[in-house]
Parts: sequence; structure tokens; C-alpha cells
Amino acid sequence: MNILIVDDDRADRTATKRVLSRAEGPVYIEEASSIDEAIEKIDLHQPELMLLDYQMPDVDGFQGLELIRECHPFLPIVMVTGHGSETLATSASHAGADHYVPKASISLENLENAMATAKAKAQLRKTIHEQQSELKQFARVLSHDLKAPLNRMRNFADIISEDVKAGQLDDLEVMCDQLKHAASDAIDLVKLLTTFLDEPDIAYELIDVKDLLKEIAEVAKSDQQGPCSVVNNSPALTIESCRPLLFQLFQNVISNGLKYNRNDKPTVTITYLESESHHIFEFKDNGIGIEEDLWEEIFKPFVRLHGDSEFRGSGMGLAICHKNAKRLGAAISFTSTLGSGSCFRITLPKAADAGS
Repeated sequence: MNILIVDDDRADRTATKRVLSRAEGPVYIEEASSIDEAIEKIDLHQPELMLLDYQMPDVDGFQGLELIRECHPFLPIVMVTGHGSETLATSASHAGADHYVPKASISLENLENAMATAKAKAQLRKTIHEQQSELKQFARVLSHDLKAPLNRMRNFADIISEDVKAGQLDDLEVMCDQLKHAASDAIDLVKLLTTFLDEPDIAYELIDVKDLLKEIAEVAKSDQQGPCSVVNNSPALTIESCRPLLFQLFQNVISNGLKYNRNDKPTVTITYLESESHHIFEFKDNGIGIEEDLWEEIFKPFVRLHGDSEFRGSGMGLAICHKNAKRLGAAISFTSTLGSGSCFRITLPKAADAGS
């Protein structure tokens, strides 16, 4: 673990280092004697955790903690002080500390417990922040994206109502079909949002990969308007994973390669690689490719790189892929050349408990 000790007293820093030196596993320690130096060390060394003295010479009270939190909101911070009290501990928590240890109580066991608690709280804080950011984005996009099909439904309903009152029924069937299509678009968007937001129970089972990919290929090809191909070069293989999440992950990658494609015969070729600890699946398509400037955007929810005039979509497919990969403890990455297709790589841990 990489730890930054921030204390203006050199003797106290040395004592803390001596305690941490008895910990199991490698511990790398950086030191800072001021808040300004601490912020510089954070930027330079990216510590996993900070031990921060309450009384620093360049700031008053919890001001230093607040300054650090402004720059690094998710860094686990344990506040250390020579004055132990419940009031001080509460104030430290309110100011942004993840835990609190009096110097008189410093021992390896107390420090390890405090650091473990701080890391857990910081991770929870980061998770909550990410979820809140997602929900805010969903609220903005949902209010925008749902307006289109709902407005179409209202317009078609008005037209139908006017035609019925006027006794003009020739176009009634067409208008009803358009109304149903608009309703279906709205329902599909809500389903995608539900899929993305839900946290399903993850049950692992043995999966025949060839059978899984065959089923996915049939579903993906049935959604295409013209000829297409899914070539599976992976060997006969049984893996342990969560079938619904893996099905959706593979399906979205394959469908994406077939959909965003201007070739006469869109094709996705699947290749299997293996490491000691991971199954690696590569999905190479002959599609339109992705501009390098947009690579960081494609896994974000509701990001659409093309207008609906050529490629219809919700902008959720690859976002769901990224989410499902994370749920499975897997990684998804890609390389792409504009005009020459993309290659998505899914690295799946072999251990069934890797996603927990």
C-alpha cells in the first residue's frame, strides 16, 4: 500500500513509519510536513491513503482537510491527533475525514483497522457519487429523449381524434400504426434504462461458450435488415459465469459491430485467447470504426456518435456492456480505425467469485 503521512513533527512521522513497517505486505510511505507539500505529493505519487495530523502549522483546525478534499474528494484520509475526544472525531468526520485515531492509541492493529475503515468509506463515497451523477444524467436525458416519442404519440392521437370527428377514416389504420410505433419507442427506452439501473442477483453457472455464441449470433442476425455474418473461431469451451449478464454483454458487442456497418455483408469475427487467470474474447468487425477523439465517450450512457437518419439507436448498448463487464469483474476495451472497423476485447476472470 502507498501511504502518505502528513505531519509537521518529524519524530511523530518516524514513529508512525516504524509502526507501519511491521505490517504484512509491502508498504510504501511518502512524507509531507505541510498541507501544500501534501497536495503536491498526492498529485505526484497518487497515494492510496493519507494519515493526516490534526494540528498543522500552515492551517487552522480542519482547514487543511477541507483543502485536500476540494482537490481529492475520494482519497481515504485518517486524521491523527494528540487530542482524543468524541467531539473532535465528529468534527473530523464532518470536515471530510474517513476515520480518526488519537496518537496515544496508535498501534499496528488500530492503524490497520482505521485504514481499512477509511478505504471502505472512501469507496462507498465514490460509488454514491458515481450513482448520483448517473441519475442526474439519466434525468436530463430521459426528459429529452422521452419527449420525442411522447410528442409523436400526442400528435397522432390528436390527428386520429380530429379524423374520427370529421368521419375521415381512410388513414386511421396508418395513424394507429404510427401511434403504436411511437409507444414502442418509449417503452424500449424505459426498458433500456431499467436494464442499466437494475442491480441483478449474480448467479454463476457453467456455460457452453459455443452454444451461447451461436444463440447470440442468431438473435443478432435476425435483427439485421440484410445479409450479415458472425464467425466464431473460439474453441469448444466451458466457463463459469453469470449467463444473463454474459449473454447481454456479448450480444451488445456483436450487434454493435453488425449495426454500425456500411459493408454489403457486415461481419463480426470472434477469437478466443487465454491467460493463466482470464478468458479473453475478441470481437473484430468490418464496420465504420470510431474516431480516436471519441474513444473516451463510447461507454458513456446515451452517447450517440451518429444521427438516427443512418443508424438508429439509444446510445445505451455499449454503456450496458461496460456496466455488465464491471458487474462480472471483467474488463472491456477496444481498438478502432475509422473506416476499417473495431476490435472489442472482453477480459473475463476465470474465478467465479471475481465479480463479487
